[in-house]
Amino acid sequence: TRGRGGGGSGGDDDFDPVAAAVAFAFAAAVVCGRLIVDSRSVSQQRPVRFTRIRNNVEMVAVPEATVVQIATGAADGASIPTARAVPLGRATGRQPNATGMDLIAQDPFAKQIYEQGQEGKLDSYCEGIEEYRGDSMWDLRAKYATIVAESLISCATIAPPDWEALVACHRAGSQDCVAAAVRLVEGEYMVNRAWQERGSGFSHTVSESMAQAFKQCLCQARDAFLDASALDPQDPSPYACLQKVALGLSGRTAGEGWLRECESRHQYNYKALTTHQYMLMAKWHGTRPRESLDYARKLTTQCPADHPIRIVMIKAFYYQALDAAWTKSDRMKLIREPWVKTTTLDIFRKVYADNPEPPLDTLVEKEQFQMLIRWLLFLVENRVIAREVLTEAAAVPAQPRGSQQVVGELA
Repeated sequence: TRGRGGGGSGGDDDFDPVAAAVAFAFAAAVVCGRLIVDSRSVSQQRPVRFTRIRNNVEMVAVPEATVVQIATGAADGASIPTARAVPLGRATGRQPNATGMDLIAQDPFAKQIYEQGQEGKLDSYCEGIEEYRGDSMWDLRAKYATIVAESLISCATIAPPDWEALVACHRAGSQDCVAAAVRLVEGEYMVNRAWQERGSGFSHTVSESMAQAFKQCLCQARDAFLDASALDPQDPSPYACLQKVALGLSGRTAGEGWLRECESRHQYNYKALTTHQYMLMAKWHGTRPRESLDYARKLTTQCPADHPIRIVMIKAFYYQALDAAWTKSDRMKLIREPWVKTTTLDIFRKVYADNPEPPLDTLVEKEQFQMLIRWLLFLVENRVIAREVLTEAAAVPAQPRGSQQVVGELA
């Protein structure tokens, strides 16, 4: 139970539709003084849910009496306050529906498996997951497992599948790789369950029974991921997912070993690298205040200049800025350091703006771009970079509809 505020699984699943939607809209309001909404009138929309993240957010000021309503599938039927202080993003805590619903809606397979997950079913997932293998697809394969798990955990009235029966069924049909994919979902589901059992309070607020339940769930997640790795030795996804277990249970040494296993199968695995750099933050298993930044910086300088894995650096910046709010330290000290600005703009331009074929084909790649846009808006709002960069962002082709709408309005 090390760390504060239920730091959650962190890593590539940190983009929940609630935090993302509110962050985008209010950042837009701060920068240009106007609201970004969808094509329906405000009276037709239902407000965004806010209550789930009320205790684990960083607040950013917006014009008084501002009200923003956004239509997002996961947030219908709830409300947000009209106060001056609204969330920039979730600092800690593991929430269901971490993958943006706008992105799921743009991916037919993701949409189908998410909807079936709401019914406690994995039929379409098991039928189609084997199409997603190889260096260009491993990240997407792991993301789909995450989406199914998020869907399952979000339905309190639906029992999870019988994991053992599903695995046995596919193994009997000589489909060990599909059985491994089922274990991936089971592991992700149990990681979510672990943080639900623990709660989102500081470590000293976690009771002994909550801590025990947390540990038991993570042990089951670990066993599921290890079984998946045995069933499908080529797939790096189990070792990528095990970074979450290392974060809350097994510790840094185990995490580093699992990372090496993952990298031997897929050098630039987004899920593994983002979660590992998060684990290296001082509040978790880092040995110095900026170890996660140093790790991401080294990775960023060693990979190809136009590779989307460089978004790991952006996420490291973002996590550090949010963590500063928790520790009440001066986050402006970090974001005003020249290398933060130059590194951010270098990643933005080389990976996207100046790239004739920017990596924006898959759901994971679109999510990476949304993370960058979120960070750019944050830096613009804090006057670290000029607003003109948003004009460049608006011109990036094939970007997700959600970010295109926000950036287009601002530009």
